[in-house]
Amino acid sequence: MLRQRETKTVRAPIDSVGLLLLVVGVGSLQFMLDNGNDHDWFASPMILTLGLIAVVALVFLVVWELTAKHPVVDLSLFGRRNFAVGVTALSLGMLAFFGINVVFPLWLQTTLGYTATWAGLATAPVGILAFIVSPFIGRNIQRLELRAVVTFAFLVFAFTSFWFATFNSSASYASLVLPRFIMGIAIACFFIPLNQIFLSGLRPDQIAGASGLANFCRTLASSVSTAITVTLWQHRGEFHHASLTEYVTQASPAATAYTQKLSMIGIQGKPSLAVVDQVLNREALTLAVNDVFWGCAILFLALIPILWFAKPPFGNAGGAGAH
Repeated sequence: MLRQRETKTVRAPIDSVGLLLLVVGVGSLQFMLDNGNDHDWFASPMILTLGLIAVVALVFLVVWELTAKHPVVDLSLFGRRNFAVGVTALSLGMLAFFGINVVFPLWLQTTLGYTATWAGLATAPVGILAFIVSPFIGRNIQRLELRAVVTFAFLVFAFTSFWFATFNSSASYASLVLPRFIMGIAIACFFIPLNQIFLSGLRPDQIAGASGLANFCRTLASSVSTAITVTLWQHRGEFHHASLTEYVTQASPAATAYTQKLSMIGIQGKPSLAVVDQVLNREALTLAVNDVFWGCAILFLALIPILWFAKPPFGNAGGAGAH
């Protein structure tokens, strides 16, 4: 049915140098991000070497792609205002959103004792409102002020992130599920409108390259987010553990009363100190995850002014003059 509607095919030479630099640079960066936390980051010669290779390869990639006749990655797209603003908001928004989705189930399983199934059930409600609202956003995409829609999404993300930052280690399952459920409405208002914004004003022959480059930036932001948020959570957990330990002394009435209660049930000496340490770990990691949620919320709010640098209209052929 569609064989008569085939688009024009052009045989272009392969940018082999750019492709090699892309594979080496991104491959080294991805491996570094995935394994850095397990090897104490740049204290490891392997991670340090991979980081240097990634920096050198990606710098050469940018220089090469800006001068190549047939670039494997069309970086000139970032010269267009809507594309630059849209991809920046998409990538940084994805960094904060994905960070929440990474540390939340980790915290539930490693700190609160949730099984993988129950952690998944606590995380999954975020998809309910996204599933319901997405068709409405897609159907009315031409009628909406897309910057306002994405602003609403960032406000909801920030509100729920601040909400998450208020939970303690005794939070109930129901209290944890509610903000995840509300967060879902922001997902539909985040991805769909931003796609329309960064594609606006592009020629038909630029759409495929722009979509690929934007998806690459979004995926890379997810990898960076995982590395940053997990490392930040662990380091802040160590910081809070050290701070809380200062209050566990014989001069502390609360600590003394707690150890006395442990001794009344037969837990004394080193076993009692081990129990106290477990409690400190739980509370420290909870305070640390709250710090991560605070950071994500602030990033969402900081992205709102950037978003309004995009220039309407944002229709299929809109924003042609937005540079």
